[in-house]
Order: sequence, then structure tokens, then C-alpha cells
Amino acid sequence: MASNGKSAVPGGQAGRANRVEAEPYPAAESLPFLTGDLPGVGGQVKRRLEDFRVEEIPLPAFGVAGVPPASGAGKMPATPTPAGGQCLHVRLTKAGISTPVAITRLGRFLDIPLSAIGHAGMKDALAVTAQTISLENVDRRRLAAFHDSQMQLEVLGLGPRLRPGDLAGNRFDLRIRGVAPDAVNLAESVLAVIRRRGLPAYFGPQRFGSRQDNVELGLALLGGELQEFVKIYLGRARPGDQPEEKAARDAFDAGFLDRALQLWPRRCQQQRRVLMAYRQAHRRAGPAISAVDKTARRLYISSVQSRIFNQLLARRIDTLDRFLPGDIGLDQQGRLFPVHRPQEHQAAAEAFRASPTGPMVGYVAGLADAQAGIIERQAIDPYALDLAAFGRFGAKGTRRPLRFCLTDLRVGEGDDGFGRFLAVHFDAPPGCYATILLREIMKAEIAGE
Repeated sequence: MASNGKSAVPGGQAGRANRVEAEPYPAAESLPFLTGDLPGVGGQVKRRLEDFRVEEIPLPAFGVAGVPPASGAGKMPATPTPAGGQCLHVRLTKAGISTPVAITRLGRFLDIPLSAIGHAGMKDALAVTAQTISLENVDRRRLAAFHDSQMQLEVLGLGPRLRPGDLAGNRFDLRIRGVAPDAVNLAESVLAVIRRRGLPAYFGPQRFGSRQDNVELGLALLGGELQEFVKIYLGRARPGDQPEEKAARDAFDAGFLDRALQLWPRRCQQQRRVLMAYRQAHRRAGPAISAVDKTARRLYISSVQSRIFNQLLARRIDTLDRFLPGDIGLDQQGRLFPVHRPQEHQAAAEAFRASPTGPMVGYVAGLADAQAGIIERQAIDPYALDLAAFGRFGAKGTRRPLRFCLTDLRVGEGDDGFGRFLAVHFDAPPGCYATILLREIMKAEIAGE
């Protein structure tokens, strides 16, 4: 592996100028298709909530129901659950709301902090989704009284606290409406390539925020450009902003902080909190950024990592299933290994026993060498990053496979009374975006997961 440290271009103000001039992060629409030579079925997704169904697949260690076998699994302890001890596992099925909104409602009703609710992954709002959550210090009788028209709960038993990533994958049942007449055959041609070569491991556009400004926010943090962060976060309205939010951002840009605070809707609690901190600190950015939720700050940094990965994968789209000299491979056991002689590993790649990887850049994770390393630096260098800056946010960095192996991948026709549709079913590992498969099938950009 190549040594860690700074990318070839220095950071700072000059680095930001280089970034602006080079325009290194194009919109998601410019990412190349793996099956670009094949026609798509067209159509629309998410016309109805039921058109996008996601079911979390638990890790084998958690058993069939998602909970490890345990004595007395059907009984709740008489005393509150201590931190780190056994939690109550609950199956959460929701429709029309996101995971954060669902657990916020549940926590408020149960009168427990959000830190007492564990989950393995986020599930989209515009869908019908099922996932397991863990609850600490919960009153079973109070839980039984919970009612919400958008949520259903099923008690599974006792188990450990769930943390992000504690899942084997997700099962998707999707419907594409308004498709071409020969949609099944068209889709099958695309799926044949996906089955053989894998699905590109692009991050979907939702990774970059509803305003698509997460990367800019992350770059400002990494570059120490704190005032720039605040200006993006609280100002600079975009065409898709809601009218009242646009008015608040315009007022901030004009320097009218009191007026901006009046205009920010009550639902935008995070922006209001940051603006109040900025105003109280006499327009100093440091206290304002300290008021930003730590999880959100980590998301902005991960968005930078994700965009760079997407750009690297765009350069490797024709070789996402083929090892190059200097590559860093990933085997089925999750172990990384250096690739000196690609031909020795190609059979494993073709059998999905190993795959090339790309960098989720950070202050520790190394880059590839030789030909693969050159391509990686071509994707990283335009961002003018000092990789050591990731250390301020605990972002060590890691490697991500360039492709995913989907299982039980199939399509079929259907009609549910709301019209004809193409049904798409598959199981995907964690970190795989269903929207990336849909864009390959439809040859269209999908707005969200």
C-alpha cells in the first residue's frame, strides 16, 4: 500500500480555489452506468408507499426472529435494563416516515432518551419498511399502549443493544410503474450483467443530503473554513428549498440574523439552534458549529468520503470486477490483501470470492499502489485534502468493495389495480443502495432511497 498522509495538492485557501476551479464533484447524474450499452425500461418508482418495501435481514447470531436465543426470552426483567445489558428487541414496521422520526416518536412516548434506542440501519421514509430496534429501560406496559397510524410494533424478546451495522443485509420488493412494453426482457438483460459482474457500489444521491450540499459542508469542516460552513448551513438558498426556508436563508445572507431566526420554521430546530449560537457569539463560527449535532457533522465528513469513492468508482466502472496491479482486494471473510499479480486473483473475483476495493479516505487507511493507486489519486487530488484533517473527526478511513453481489435477484410483471408494474426482488448486503440497481434497470436517476 502507498504511504498515508497528505494528498498531492495542499489544503487551505489555495486548496479551496483549486477545488472550485477543477469542479471535482459533479452531480450524481454524471456517474456512468455499468450497463450503459443496454436500454432501460423507463417508468417511475415510489408512486405509492407500497411500491418500495424493505425488510431488514438480521445477522445469523440474532436468530430467525432477530434475537439471540436466551432463557426467559419472553419475560421482561422486573428491574430496568442496565446499560450494556439485555434489551428488549422490537420489530418496527413503518410507512411514510424515516427511522429517526419513528424512534423520536417512540422515545417521546416511552419517556426514554434516544440513546436508549438502538438500531442496525436507517430505513427510508417513502417506503414500507421493517427493521429490529432495541430498547433499554423500557416499561412493557407503556410500550403495549403505544399507537401510531404510521408504525406497528411487535415484541421479539431479549437481546443485546443493536448498533449501526448489526444486520446481514436488506430484502427489497420494488415496483416500477409505467414501464416499456417489453420491460421484463429488457430488465433481464440488465440483470444478467449484474449477476455476472456485480452491482456498482455507488453511494446514492440521498447520501449527500436533501439539498445536495453535504459535500460542501464536509469540505468546509475539513479545511477549517468555519465561516464558510455557517454560510452554507444557514444561507445560500437553492431552487428546491421550501419558500419559508428560502426566506430565512436570504435574510441570513443579507446579515439580518434576528429576521432570519423569525423566519426559520419551528420544525427546523437544528438550524434555529445553530443560528442562535452564531448570534449570541457575535457572528463567530466556532460556537455555531459546536451547536451542530455531532452525528450530522460525521455525516458531512462521510459525504466527502462517499463522493470521492463515487468518483473513483466512475473511473473504475469498466474494471470493477477485475483486479489491477497495486489493487487492494477484499475476500469473503472481510480481509484486505494486496494484489501484486492480478491474474492470480481473477478467478476469485469472477466467483465473487474477492473484489477490488476503493478508499473511504481518512487519516489512517492507506491507498493502493501502482496502476490502481494512480487512479485513486486522480479521484482524490482535486479535492485538495490534507488527509490528517480527518483525524479531527475520528474518520480513520477504510476500504469499500467496488461492487456488490446481489442474491435472489429476479423480476416479473404484475398488476395490483393501480396499474401494471415491473416487480423487482433481491437481497443486498449492508451499504448497498437499491436506487443504484433501479437506475441501471430504468436508465434514469432516482431521487431517494
